[in-house]
Amino acid sequence: MPKFGGTRGSEWTTSLNELKTEFERYLQKIKDLNYDILDFKITKWGDDYTQNFKEQVKSIENIYNTIIMMTFKYVSTIEDAVEMLENFHVLAKRTNVINFVNDKAAAEVYNMFEAEIKEVEDIFDNFTHKNKRPPMPFSHP
Repeated sequence: MPKFGGTRGSEWTTSLNELKTEFERYLQKIKDLNYDILDFKITKWGDDYTQNFKEQVKSIENIYNTIIMMTFKYVSTIEDAVEMLENFHVLAKRTNVINFVNDKAAAEVYNMFEAEIKEVEDIFDNFTHKNKRPPMPFSHP
């Protein structure tokens, strides 16, 4: 599990570990079925797998996606947002989650970057002393 920084990093790690535990519990239920899943005469497999397990996994995916979006509401810098995006990209294994991270979460990082660029542009455009440089941190290009 990657390290999540910030004041809420441990909260995100705890939430993700709880999701992992929940998935393992659902998986164990499938493993503990008291019939042979390869016996085609037993039709309970379809119900146990399709209606129960797959729905539970989908629910976990939705909660996971919600956690991803919640984390971006609490990041304050682009560097932190990129680190968060990298962490979720490492954790994403299922196609739906990978697509969510690549689309929605990456869009959040891009929006933060675009807002910062717009802020810098506004500072330059509205600076009243045209022959002086606007006040900028030395770390900005």
